[in-house]
Amino acid sequence: DEEEEDDSDDSDDDNSQWDEEDLIPYNLNDNEDDLRVTPTPRYLRECISYLRTSEDDKTAMERHEAALTSIPSIVQSNPIDLSDVAPMLAMEVLHKEDKFNMNDFMKKRRECMDILMVHEPILVFRRFVSELFGDNIALGTRMDILDVIGRASEELCGVNLFRKNR
Repeated sequence: DEEEEDDSDDSDDDNSQWDEEDLIPYNLNDNEDDLRVTPTPRYLRECISYLRTSEDDKTAMERHEAALTSIPSIVQSNPIDLSDVAPMLAMEVLHKEDKFNMNDFMKKRRECMDILMVHEPILVFRRFVSELFGDNIALGTRMDILDVIGRASEELCGVNLFRKNR
C-alpha cells in the first residue's frame, strides 16, 4: 500500500502545470525598517528634530543616524520647504559631533552639508560665511565650512563632470 501512495505522489509531480522555471522568486531583501525603533524621517523638519535629540535619549543614536542617512535623498527630491529649512539644517549638521561612534559619520555629515550647499547655495553659503567669521568658532569647524564651500563650488561649476570626461 505504501508503494502505491508513493507512486501516486510521483504522478502528481509529473502532471503539474507549474515548471520550476515559471516560478518567480520572492525578493528576500529587507531593509528591516519595520524593526527599527526610530522610523526613517521623510521630511527635512523631521531630520532637524532627530538631530536635536538629546544624547541622554535612548534612541538618540538611531535618530541621529536616520537623519544623516535620509537628508541627501530628501534634499534631492527638492521638497517645497527646502529654502526655508536648508540653512538651519546645514548648521545642525555642521555642529553635530560623533558622540556615538557611528559608522561613516564624517562621510554622512559631509554628504549632507554638500548636498544642502549645492541645492540651496545662496542661503546656505550666507549662513556658513556668517558662521565662518563669527566669534568663538573652532578651527576645525572653520575648515569644515571652507571644505564644503570648495566642494560645492566645484560641483556647481561642473569641475567634477570635466574631470570625469577627461
